[in-house]
Amino acid sequence: MNTITPKTYIDMGYDITVLVPKTKRPMLPNWGNITLNASDFDAYGTFSTDYNVGIKLGSASGGIVDIDLDCAAAVWFGHSLLNTATQVFGRDNNPASHYLYCVPDPQKTLRFNHPITGKGIVELRGNGGQTVLPGSIYEDGSTIRFEDNSLPEPLLTDWGTLKVQCGFIAAGCVLSEVWTEGNRHRLAVALGGWAAHKGINQAQFANLIEAVAQYADDDDVGDRLACVENSYSRLANGDTVAWKDILSQCIPNDQVMNKVAEWLGAAKEPSNVELRAARKKLPHALSDVQSGREFCDFTDGRLIFCDDEDQFYYRSNGVFDPVTVPFVKAMVMRYADSFDVDMTNYEEVKKLRAAQSISRINAIVDLARANLRKSSSDFNIDPFLVGCGNGVLDLRTGELVETDSIVTRRIGTNYNPQAWCPSFIAFLNQVFDGDCDKIAFIRRAVGYTLTGKTSGQCMFVLIEKVRMVSLLSRKSFRR
Repeated sequence: MNTITPKTYIDMGYDITVLVPKTKRPMLPNWGNITLNASDFDAYGTFSTDYNVGIKLGSASGGIVDIDLDCAAAVWFGHSLLNTATQVFGRDNNPASHYLYCVPDPQKTLRFNHPITGKGIVELRGNGGQTVLPGSIYEDGSTIRFEDNSLPEPLLTDWGTLKVQCGFIAAGCVLSEVWTEGNRHRLAVALGGWAAHKGINQAQFANLIEAVAQYADDDDVGDRLACVENSYSRLANGDTVAWKDILSQCIPNDQVMNKVAEWLGAAKEPSNVELRAARKKLPHALSDVQSGREFCDFTDGRLIFCDDEDQFYYRSNGVFDPVTVPFVKAMVMRYADSFDVDMTNYEEVKKLRAAQSISRINAIVDLARANLRKSSSDFNIDPFLVGCGNGVLDLRTGELVETDSIVTRRIGTNYNPQAWCPSFIAFLNQVFDGDCDKIAFIRRAVGYTLTGKTSGQCMFVLIEKVRMVSLLSRKSFRR
C-alpha cells in the first residue's frame, strides 16, 4: 500500500508538480512557475492512479538536486563512489538509480554522455529540472519506491563535489568497457602514468581504478592499484613513465580519454601556440650563478631545501613532500627546456647545449641548496594546520586554506567536510553507553593528541578493563 501522498513531500519542503500518470511529463504547461498546495492535488484524482508527482529541483525546493544513474554500470559505480547516506530511490528492475542531495549552490543540469555512442550515463539534475518521486508509477507499471537503506532527508553537500563524483562515475563506466582480460596490467600502468601526468589526485584515481577492476571481476585488483601507485611514484621522483603508446594501443579513440580527462577535471594540455608563447628567450650571458637564481624563480616557491636534513621538499596541493635529487634534476631540465631558441642560430644552440649540460644541471642543483635553504625548525609551526590529499586543512575552521606556512605533515586521505563516521560514532555510543559528556571529552582528547601540542600539560591513559574494547579504541584512533 502506498502511504506517500503529495502532502508528504510538501511537508518536507519540496516544491512538487503534477505529472501525467505513468510518465514524467508535467500536466501543467507552465509547471515551473506554478506552486501547488496539498489541497490543489485533489482536483487531479488519486495519487499514482490518476497522476504522478515530480519535484522541481534546485533553488525551487531549497537546493534539492538529483543524481540520475542512467545505466546498470552507472548504478553500480554510483553505489561505489557516491556518499550513499542520503535519500535513495528506484524501482524493482532499476533499484538505487536516484540519489537526492541538498546543496547551497544548485546550478543547471549537467549531462555526462558516452563519448562514442552519445548515450546518457549520469545526470546531475539541478535548476530547471524535475524528477519523478517515489509513490509514482513508472511507464511499465512498476512502483517507484525508496530503498530500504534510504535516509529520511537528503545529505547536505555542495554542487562541486557532486559534479566531481558524477565525472568519476561516468569515467568508471567508460573505462570498464576497455578493461578486458590480457590488457589489464598494461592498462593500469598506462592509466596511472596518464593520471599522474595530468595532475589528478592519486587517492581519488586509485579509488576509481579499484572500482573499475571490481566491476570487471578483475582477479588481481591489488596489482592494478600497485601499478597506479608505481606510476605516480616514478613521476614524483623524476623518472620516466611510459604510458602514451600503451594507452593509444588500449584506447585508440582519442575522444574517450579526452572526455575522461574533462570529467576528472584534468589539466588541459596546452596547445603548441601556448607552449611557444610561454617559452623565454635564452639570456645572452648564462653563468652558473645566474642560472641557479633563474631556476629558483622558475620553481615559484614550490621547491625548498632543508639544510639540517639535507633534503629537498616539493609543494603539492599546499603540502611539502620530500623529493629525491633526480626529481630536482628533472625540474632543472624542464627549466632548461623552457627557453625559446632559434635552432638555426649556431650561437643560441651552443648556449642551450651549455645550459643543458650535466655539469650545469649539477651546478644549479647545488646552488638551489643555498638559495632555497630552510631549517626544519621552520616546518609545521602552526599545529592546527594539517596536510590532506587535496590541500591544507585548518583544524580551527574546518576549511582548506592557502598558507605561507611550511606544512610537511600529510594524512593519507582527502578532506571532505560532508563526510561522516557513523561506525565510529556508534562505537563511542556503545562503549560509553551514550554518555554525551564522556564522549565529548574523548573526542577532545583525541583531537588534542592529533595536534601534537603539549601546552595543555595532559597525558591520557587507556586502562584496559576489557582488552577488546581498548584494542578497538586504539585502532579507531589510529585510523
